[in-house]
Amino acid sequence: MSDKVKVIEASSTKSSRQLAEMFGVGRTQILGILKMKDVIIKAYKENPSNNRKYVHQRSTKTEDLNLLVWQWYQRMKEQGFHITGVMVNIIRCPKP
Repeated sequence: MSDKVKVIEASSTKSSRQLAEMFGVGRTQILGILKMKDVIIKAYKENPSNNRKYVHQRSTKTEDLNLLVWQWYQRMKEQGFHITGVMVNIIRCPKP
């Protein structure tokens, strides 16, 4: 995470190609970091221990369904049921 912050800080004076060479990564990866710079900076400030390696923020069209499935999963685990990925997929993707 701190490397990503360093990339963001250096981006004010260097091009994406220069940053890629400087950090030994691809230009596409640099552009991805810069695209998410607000999220990365916020996560870095909220987690000063710096034990996170990455930020993953995903937005889906089925967030309500995802929440319901997660709540179901938690209830089943509390009751001692063994839940598999196949079971979750059946719930999320019912056959027509």
